[in-house]
Amino acid sequence: MIKLPIRLKSRPQWKEAVQDAVAKQAELEKLAQEEEKASREYLRPIVLFQAQQNEAGRQNVTFEVLKKSLLDDFNIPEDQIAIATGR
Repeated sequence: MIKLPIRLKSRPQWKEAVQDAVAKQAELEKLAQEEEKASREYLRPIVLFQAQQNEAGRQNVTFEVLKKSLLDDFNIPEDQIAIATGR
């Protein structure tokens, strides 16, 4: 696993942060494909999101909300979404 430096930027809406992350993953995917052609080695770039539990009276972005957004708003195929919960 290779970890890149994290550069945090505040966004007024959570979907803007997701959009930036999805765009960065797509950029890294293109670079990975170019590297695979040159070296025959492939590194798959992934994005990890942390969703919040649904708490009474709060509008948290739960994993269900995040998954629906990834599917509907960002056209991420369902087979490319993995969910791990502490439940």
